[in-house]
Amino acid sequence: MSSNSTAPFLTPDDLSQVLRLSSDSMQLTVLRRPVAIGTWVASILFTVELIAVIQYFRSDARRRDSFFIKLGVLTNLFADLVGIAACCATAYLYSILYWGNTEALERQYWPLTVVVFTIGVVTAVSQFFMITSYWQMTKHHYVFAILFLVLLAAVTGIFGCGILMVLSQTAESMVMNAFIYLALVSSAVGNVFVGLPLFWQLCKRNAQSFTKWNFPKMVVLLLFEAGALTTAVTLAGAATWFAARDTKIWIALAFVQPRIYSCTMLYALHARPESDSSIHGNAVEKAQTMKEIPGEEVPVEPKKSVSVMEDADAFRLTRRKIELAGSEFGSDSGSDVSRKLNDELLEIENGSRRSSIDSRFEEEMPPRSDSPSEYGSPSPDGRRSPWPMPPRPASPMTRSVSAHAAYAA
Repeated sequence: MSSNSTAPFLTPDDLSQVLRLSSDSMQLTVLRRPVAIGTWVASILFTVELIAVIQYFRSDARRRDSFFIKLGVLTNLFADLVGIAACCATAYLYSILYWGNTEALERQYWPLTVVVFTIGVVTAVSQFFMITSYWQMTKHHYVFAILFLVLLAAVTGIFGCGILMVLSQTAESMVMNAFIYLALVSSAVGNVFVGLPLFWQLCKRNAQSFTKWNFPKMVVLLLFEAGALTTAVTLAGAATWFAARDTKIWIALAFVQPRIYSCTMLYALHARPESDSSIHGNAVEKAQTMKEIPGEEVPVEPKKSVSVMEDADAFRLTRRKIELAGSEFGSDSGSDVSRKLNDELLEIENGSRRSSIDSRFEEEMPPRSDSPSEYGSPSPDGRRSPWPMPPRPASPMTRSVSAHAAYAA
């Protein structure tokens, strides 16, 4: 067969059409793979986030945390739920519904817009939590203000991109690129300048937990708590956008980033030491042991043994011991005074205080013949009154022992 017979099959038009179809197929493949991989990884991370949220609300830390922390956790969960649904819708549109349609590559549909807005919400909540954690450890107000401004710039860039995508579904524009640059640069800078000092503060807080055997594990856990994985994903997304935009890898990283933000925040809430997560509980215990006085707080001291006198000659009465100033006499002391007082204390504890005091008083001071008896003085006919007389006034010693026994009870 001559060469002229094969010429119709190798015309420039046919060759260009084959190359164009091959190029379109490669573009579809390049777009489909990052979307599918990003959706798959994001789904796994959302499952991990859902389990972590359930564990958080079942833990004791949830009761001690403020309302705003709980609101932030629920906001991230709802935003990630909407975001993962948008990721799945994007994978369906670009992999199934618009398969082979090259015009779909030039348009941006609503799922991508939803993904962008969810990225902005999760970034704002999670990064503000990290900045606040650093501020609570250091109280550096100027650093907090600078980091907050960087976060505000990143969120402005992300929401600016979302608004422009709502207004126009066409390809990139100059304003769109400006917002993208602002979002990527601010997010990368903010993650780095929050993660490094926060990691240092976490190392200082957990310095006593470092040992020779758990040092690598502790470093990895503290890096994750400080947001190292989020920083790595943000830097990788910015690098692929600026250097390898045609590979579309940044799409997969954008799908994964919000879930990593949320998981990092939840891990930081779970990894807090007991002293930090029980602030409210310690405050309640402290309030129970403090007595408020206008203008000051005075600690309520526990009850001690009863003090009879407050001067240098004071002595204390305990259950079986008499403590004089500078000396102690046990219950087996040979002193008559200590023996009698110890017997009185035992009788007071047994509930026979009044009877023992009255009997001792009658033994020490026997009644005179002309003194009235318990039932009054005798009548002229020799009979006594049937009505009892009023109780006899207690002696000074009886009043002292009775008063201190009542106070001890």
